[in-house]
Amino acid sequence: MAFTACTTDENSDEVVLKLDPVNFSVDEGSYQEPLTIDLSSDESGSTILYSIDASLEDNSQVYNDPLVLSESGTYIVRAKTIKSGFEDSDIVQKTYTLNIQSSACLLKKIQHDDRYYDSIVYNNQNKVTGTYRVYSSYVNFTRLDYDGDTVKMYTSRDNASIDNISNSFDEDGMFVQNSDNLLQAVLFNGQTDPYEEFNYNENNKLNYALRGEVSPKDSLIFNYTGENLTEIIVFYRSNETSEVFSATHDDKINPFYNNFFLSLQAGSDDVFSYFRLFSQNNVKSISSQEDTYNQTYIYNEYDFPITWTKGGFTYHLSYNNCN
Repeated sequence: MAFTACTTDENSDEVVLKLDPVNFSVDEGSYQEPLTIDLSSDESGSTILYSIDASLEDNSQVYNDPLVLSESGTYIVRAKTIKSGFEDSDIVQKTYTLNIQSSACLLKKIQHDDRYYDSIVYNNQNKVTGTYRVYSSYVNFTRLDYDGDTVKMYTSRDNASIDNISNSFDEDGMFVQNSDNLLQAVLFNGQTDPYEEFNYNENNKLNYALRGEVSPKDSLIFNYTGENLTEIIVFYRSNETSEVFSATHDDKINPFYNNFFLSLQAGSDDVFSYFRLFSQNNVKSISSQEDTYNQTYIYNEYDFPITWTKGGFTYHLSYNNCN
């Protein structure tokens, strides 16, 4: 057994030992899947009290089973250990932010037009492992390899068929995630200097980014309203010029939210792709100093978009287990 401190009762010579803090099995941070959190104490026979709403003394529960956080939201979990004859442990507080998309709606296909589409490939944990893009006459395959915080992207450009996937893949890029599973850097074609670097504030919202192949890079400042990215200020090359982009959103589910790979498959349109990647809801309009670009959607019964029209082009989205 281990103790963090000891005190002496002022009315006696008895030494009172202080219990060690509670151990959490999951680090605090942002997650896109439900969490199961085990709490434990180093002192046998002790009791753990906890709460998940930032309270404790007035609203505590006795810990018996692992905590299961299964709905989107922010949870402030507080816990301490108690035992008769011992001083209570210090309170440990950890914050968990969950942004969970419905497991019933996994994006499986993006139909760009009559000539080609992207079909999404998942593993048995519903993690995207690649896509194949079907053209009228041939197929390109893209594969994702996960290795800790790094995700490497490989593309086969052979004139292959779905039933005959070539083993000849070229490395196209590498994505680096931070400890909160958020996109931190993008590198292309084996480069060691990131093409894009992202910085987040204490609430895991984008603060700023650097973008470009040479130094000095473009600097981007991001502003949020709630969970949606609503303004991007771009300083081009040594702050010589700047441009401001603003966005409005609907109140429905954005299937590309925080998924850098699916966002790429939906079409990389420069600064506009940031609004799609980092907003919880779908973008309705994007405005610059010169113009406004509107986007419209039709939704399924689960509030996921099934058609998406922008710039005169319509994308058709389909999902596993939804439609």
